[in-house]
Amino acid sequence: MTDALAQAVEVRPLDPADHPAAHALRVAAFSSSLATRYPEEGEANYIPADSRLGAYDGDRLVGHTGVWSLGQWLGGRQVPMAGVASVTVAADQRRRGIAGRLVRAALELARTRGDVIACLYPTVPALYRWSGFEFAGVHIRHVLPPGTLGGLPRPSAPPRLRRLAYPDDLPGIAPVWDAAAQAHGRETRSDARLRHIFEPDDARTRDLDALVAERDGTITGVLQVSRSATPPGDRSIFTQRVVGLAATDRDTWLALWHVVAGQASVCARTQFTGAPHEPLLDELSVPAHDLDTEVHPWMARLVDLPTAVAGRGWPAGAPTAISLGVHDPLLAANDGTWTLEVADGEGRLTRGGPDAAPTIDVGALSALFTGHVRARTLAFQGRLSGASAADVATLDAVFGAPQPWFHDYF
Repeated sequence: MTDALAQAVEVRPLDPADHPAAHALRVAAFSSSLATRYPEEGEANYIPADSRLGAYDGDRLVGHTGVWSLGQWLGGRQVPMAGVASVTVAADQRRRGIAGRLVRAALELARTRGDVIACLYPTVPALYRWSGFEFAGVHIRHVLPPGTLGGLPRPSAPPRLRRLAYPDDLPGIAPVWDAAAQAHGRETRSDARLRHIFEPDDARTRDLDALVAERDGTITGVLQVSRSATPPGDRSIFTQRVVGLAATDRDTWLALWHVVAGQASVCARTQFTGAPHEPLLDELSVPAHDLDTEVHPWMARLVDLPTAVAGRGWPAGAPTAISLGVHDPLLAANDGTWTLEVADGEGRLTRGGPDAAPTIDVGALSALFTGHVRARTLAFQGRLSGASAADVATLDAVFGAPQPWFHDYF
């Protein structure tokens, strides 16, 4: 890889005429089938056109990425989050630095748009670490026999269930999903993301089914499930995946899970995304250690340090202040020495501090910021340098949080 080769490629907003070419790049990079068809209307709902970037070598599209406009719950408050997705480069154009330039352009777009943190699912962690990202949370898929769900309590006042009507039900679904998403680290779904997930004509959703629960005309829950073929030798008819389940009350939650449980006679496996400590598992008769899980880590990167600090929630204990020297090789506005002050659940980051302040790279700070990594671990790894025992204890106290996790895979 040379700078000359990288600079020969121009990164700019994706031309809408190149949507099919971008789709082909994604299929070649992430699909097991090169015959996956272009989804026509579904492509328009993939990521909004003004949030997609292309890398061009002359007139040829050789790379692509997109930035979802999302939110993330941190410390009990939601901050604007950029969900970086589909960083792809044509197979014959790799090792030219194109992917790195796409990521940097995505970060610049995110900062311009007001996002304070960016998150992504990595296929090449080294690339993203070079760009300042670090592992900062998990996406967990639990797998269990659907028959185990039959032991759940029955709802005492079940809601009315019906098929989802797209797009009329989307405004009613949004607040239900938002209410369910207020766990530490969780991502929120923008209107564009909701359209992408529930749009029925997208080829991606042809094996999906969606229901809503309602009381007196108000939506109180939503369930989306998919079916897929079973492995050879499996005598069940299909494998079931709960793409999403959210409810505003326990009776609705139970009613929707009983719909899932109703497939027990024809489905051997049910997969669903849940929390590191998933409440559903506590209500089952099967011990959690008997269940299969798949863990997919995601990475985060702070984009705007002072705004991120001001926007998230903080512990409400005694006032605390600590200085940190932050190294950010890509976003100069983050680089330098800062003083963090936390008091009464509010945080403030201001320029300046002693020359002997502890130092940390932006990736390590991002992992600390979400609560995924403890300061003492970063000190042990050498990524938090010059910190006294008191400094480490202070950082662990102000950044300590439950394990951050995502529901969606974007």
